[in-house]
Amino acid sequence: MAKNDSNDARLLFCPFCRECYEGETVCPVHELRLVDFTALPKQAHERDLPGLEDDVDPWDVRFGRGWIALGALFVLVGFFMPFASATVEDQSVSWSGLDLANGPARTMWTVPFVAALYVWLLLRRRSVVKMAGARLVAFLLAFAPAASVVYSMVNMWRGIERLHGAGLLEWGLGIPVIAAGAALLAIGAVRFGLVPRGALPHGAGPEASPSAISVDRPSEPPP
Repeated sequence: MAKNDSNDARLLFCPFCRECYEGETVCPVHELRLVDFTALPKQAHERDLPGLEDDVDPWDVRFGRGWIALGALFVLVGFFMPFASATVEDQSVSWSGLDLANGPARTMWTVPFVAALYVWLLLRRRSVVKMAGARLVAFLLAFAPAASVVYSMVNMWRGIERLHGAGLLEWGLGIPVIAAGAALLAIGAVRFGLVPRGALPHGAGPEASPSAISVDRPSEPPP
């Protein structure tokens, strides 16, 4: 098998299996001439991946962006859906999130405000580096809509119970829709700026820690 000169200890790569060899010029498995790493043909997933500081399109759904966009949509739609209804003095009354925000529960404005913040985040944080830098903030922010809904509903339930008695208030569909949106936002935030392991170039995964590397030791003779 052909080998490089003894002074040439470069690492060369097989263009087919992408394994690296030192001191070789031909892949011992596929019998192809080895090339430098920069000359390796790019795979499909590598051609599609942006650089760490390159901006992706605003509508790119990778890197957790699709989950965040869907979650923000759920949160915003749920805000306009019925949240609660009650029958008081033979009159049926229902409230949407917008009704509550304009009336007894001003804190409900947090819900569309958070949805707008996520839209702004998707527009402003478009590189992998910037997305990863905002991951923690995006995750913590995902709990704000649910917290606002719980706080408003508890206060509303207590108010109606105090004035008209218990058991009158019925919950609407807007609450589970916003809860689902908050869950989607949390999932997207965890994946925000995260490059899937399967999309990394061959051998680009994290290296094993020193403690995880096993070292073969000569076996000691039995006593």
